[in-house]
Amino acid sequence: MTTNKEKLKGKMMKKIKKMIETIVISMKARRINPLEAVRQIEAAIGGITAVNYRKGLTIQNHTRRESIDTRGLSKKESKMVDELATLAYLQAQRNGSRTPGEVHLDHGLSSKHYAKQFKEYAGGLVEKYATP
Repeated sequence: MTTNKEKLKGKMMKKIKKMIETIVISMKARRINPLEAVRQIEAAIGGITAVNYRKGLTIQNHTRRESIDTRGLSKKESKMVDELATLAYLQAQRNGSRTPGEVHLDHGLSSKHYAKQFKEYAGGLVEKYATP
């Protein structure tokens, strides 16, 4: 039998999941850029500590994981999700995570195997979106 506390926790988790889905939809519709999406996701989950992006995208904090559906995206949407994953990975690093996950974008562009190229790409994204 579930307690009221467990029910409340379940409702809160569903609410956070819905918030993240709404943020991603706004990003795909170009109402917000990927950097703003990362900021909003971080606020929604209470801090990003790791990102894993290979076939699917998972963003997590110290207590929960949220998966973002990446199936059936157009090329433009896929590029935005690539940028979201990259910027979220940087945020996990900034938050002091010792294991910020892995982001694999393309052959020759990965946080694990091609760290130098990945760092240059990520720096370009920060410049692109941080300037008004």
